[in-house]
Amino acid sequence: MGLSIGLGACAEQGGQGVPGMDMSVGGLITSRMSQPPPSGAFESAGKQVTGRVRDLDSAVSWSMSREQMAVVEQMDTPADAPALGPGERVYRMVTMQDRPIWLKVSWEGAEAPNDTVARRSDQRLTLWARAGEFGDTSVEDRLIRRVSERLEDLRKQLK
Repeated sequence: MGLSIGLGACAEQGGQGVPGMDMSVGGLITSRMSQPPPSGAFESAGKQVTGRVRDLDSAVSWSMSREQMAVVEQMDTPADAPALGPGERVYRMVTMQDRPIWLKVSWEGAEAPNDTVARRSDQRLTLWARAGEFGDTSVEDRLIRRVSERLEDLRKQLK
């Protein structure tokens, strides 16, 4: 996937943008995060949404542009997690103030005959967010709300 994202909107709104933060969401996949989320960051129940694994990067990119954030890295478990089976993806982002934010999305897998069909199937996704070391529920809730709304919008476009 060659989706390019950046913080261009930040500069348009009077900010300086973040130099060097124009990155490809798909090109940042790592096997181990350079800065993992704080211990206990995702122990709450998380928010259940319906969406498609293939729409995750697009929904996160769209949401980040509205929240003035950029992805630093992402990690899939298992590596290259297929939509057909269970998996999770963790994004590490930064705000314009260089504040770290993690977004974790997990899925159980799709009841589909192959990965191509699974990518087009609705799935139950669970989202968690953690802003900074100690958390900030307003930032976390807003990011989760934006991602879940965008996943729903993308889901409706194929119906």
